[in-house]
Amino acid sequence: GDVKVMFTINEGRRITIDQIVIRGNKGLKDKQIKDAMATRERQYFILRGTVQRQKLEEDMERILGLYQDHGFVQMRVEKHDVSVDREKARVTITIDVVEGTQYRIGAINVAGVTLLPEEEVRRQLGLKSGEVFSRTALRDGARNITDLYSTIGRASADVIPRTDQQGTGTIDVAVDITEGPEVYVERINITGNTRSEDRILRREIPFVEGDLFTLQKLQRARQRLVNLGYFETVNVTTQPGTDKTRIIVNVEVTERPTGIFSIGGGFSSVDSFVGTLDISQNNFLGRGWQLSLRLRAGANSQQGVISFTEPWLFDRPLSAGFDLFNVRRDYTEYDYDSLGGTVRFSHPFAEYWRWQTSYRLTSDDISDVESDDPVLEAEEGTRLTSAITLGLTRDSRDVIAAPTRGGFTVLTLDFAGLGGDSKFVKMVGSTSYFKPIWFGHILSGRMEAGYGFGWAKDGLTGDEELPIFERFYLGGPNSIRSVKARRISPVDDEGNRIGGTSEVLGNVEYIVPLPFNFRVAAFFDIGNAYGFSTKFDLTDTREAAGAGIRWQSPFGPIRVDYGINLDRRKGEDFGTIQFSVGSPF
Repeated sequence: GDVKVMFTINEGRRITIDQIVIRGNKGLKDKQIKDAMATRERQYFILRGTVQRQKLEEDMERILGLYQDHGFVQMRVEKHDVSVDREKARVTITIDVVEGTQYRIGAINVAGVTLLPEEEVRRQLGLKSGEVFSRTALRDGARNITDLYSTIGRASADVIPRTDQQGTGTIDVAVDITEGPEVYVERINITGNTRSEDRILRREIPFVEGDLFTLQKLQRARQRLVNLGYFETVNVTTQPGTDKTRIIVNVEVTERPTGIFSIGGGFSSVDSFVGTLDISQNNFLGRGWQLSLRLRAGANSQQGVISFTEPWLFDRPLSAGFDLFNVRRDYTEYDYDSLGGTVRFSHPFAEYWRWQTSYRLTSDDISDVESDDPVLEAEEGTRLTSAITLGLTRDSRDVIAAPTRGGFTVLTLDFAGLGGDSKFVKMVGSTSYFKPIWFGHILSGRMEAGYGFGWAKDGLTGDEELPIFERFYLGGPNSIRSVKARRISPVDDEGNRIGGTSEVLGNVEYIVPLPFNFRVAAFFDIGNAYGFSTKFDLTDTREAAGAGIRWQSPFGPIRVDYGINLDRRKGEDFGTIQFSVGSPF
């Protein structure tokens, strides 16, 4: 018949680690060894310090690796004991180590280098005679040399490091390099794209089957695919091809939702409370088309925009699109209403570089101007603006939404006067740079300058003023963050802000990452708008300093900054809180 077996389990108390005792260590401190271990002593207010046998065995390997990275290549763990006090439910772990001699690097020899300068290969190795020997540093150096050869198409180069222990307490290092033949792309495999067409991914990869393979192209391929914003994850790996001259590239992606339908509200420093309606699809029908409808209504502005972009017109790297918009803004000095559209084109012409051109036709209306102000009254009325814009950009940022390295440069030239009423020229140049420092910290900065002028029918006489809606104003979450938007501007005799014909702006930020997609930043802003009552003078600037917090939300970076007014003027606040979405530059 059947037999019924019953187990009665008495779990007992949870046993925690009371103490980890290290014995025999002289070259390394107890704290260094304990920090390398996954097993932890019990600490107050922290749920940790439980015993796991497998983790403890793995810790012995971690201790061995730690010692070998500090020159103790003959070190061994003599034994480790676990002593259990069941009454107190505590454990004491004792680890006995035998360190041996600490070795330093002796002679360094590199052989087999013919295609690259030997000093560059040695620099990538990163070792120096007399330094404490580290196995991890040696492995990293060999990998750096392999990557170096990959930049010149020699992805099959073999880099073999060897060590020879000397009786004098030194280790000689020899690196044997077989440079190998040039390597070409045999095949590109793409998986995981359940929605996006294959060609949408392939056109972002800067090589095709049969091209010379280089590490830079591989890294650039991943960066471009990430910047599309279509995928949750992007993994780009390689594997050997049919022979040493061939390599297979594997691209594995995980699709993410690219459509947005949202109705909501919020608060910004410019518009106070706002209501929004967003309908957008950045990968329409899986073909990479970008289509959007955005409506926004706030206390001081209302806008509606319909946009469409084809990033690859006729399957060529020619981006084409259009925008239809109606924007109304209520400023202190006047109300501005603009109704019109833009047709735009852009094309890459070198790595990171792209030219842009667009045509804009708008009906611009200035109304409800400050009474009894002749300067503003001269701007009142409706005018037709017909303008062409020429632009040049260089974008080497690793991630567009929240970059950590690279730069972004934009140069634009607006020329209005192809028919219509407005006749002006406006030039703006801006460059930003992002550099990782250490532990994920980022130092970033931006410089910007702009200049504009009006022109009359008989030439560049200066009789026509730059329209007030094209002038330069500073202040706000993306400018001088100690004052509200558009508060920095030349004024007329009535004290009304009328905008400048030129501007300079500089920003510096130091960003520190935090858990859960948060980051904190300290910043310094400097700049001014010039023209009319304010003569151009680089010694006449406004400065701000402050700090803020950013959250990388699913809809983009959300920022809250507090800027302190370092050169406070009469009637200005000590500082200002700025709310915004997106990167400041």
